[in-house]
Amino acid sequence: MAELTTPPDNCQKQTARVFIYTLADPVTREVRYVGKAINLENRLRRHIYTAASSIEQNHKTNWLKSLRAKGLKPIIEALEEIIEPTEAQWQEAERFWIEYLRVLGFKLTNLVAGGYGCLNGL
Repeated sequence: MAELTTPPDNCQKQTARVFIYTLADPVTREVRYVGKAINLENRLRRHIYTAASSIEQNHKTNWLKSLRAKGLKPIIEALEEIIEPTEAQWQEAERFWIEYLRVLGFKLTNLVAGGYGCLNGL
């Protein structure tokens, strides 16, 4: 599991809005990942690029690679839109949705409980 650290000082701290989103299997519609994004379309493209380029090696990218091998892309859907959030607000929302979906029995590929990382470029 990845070591958790505090976000770098160059993280974007404020934005007009943040989406908490899911990635779901396009065939079964099962939710497999929860994340945060400023722009959903750009975020989906980055997930697909990262998986295709093998920049990361983890359960999420392996799942995305398996979809790509079948000629499929995940479905991205906003769960929540947070207007002018503080860092703490989007972090809390991401943690809530990951925990909630896990309690409901979804087999998420998230490695951590959420609320980590930066908003830069998302």
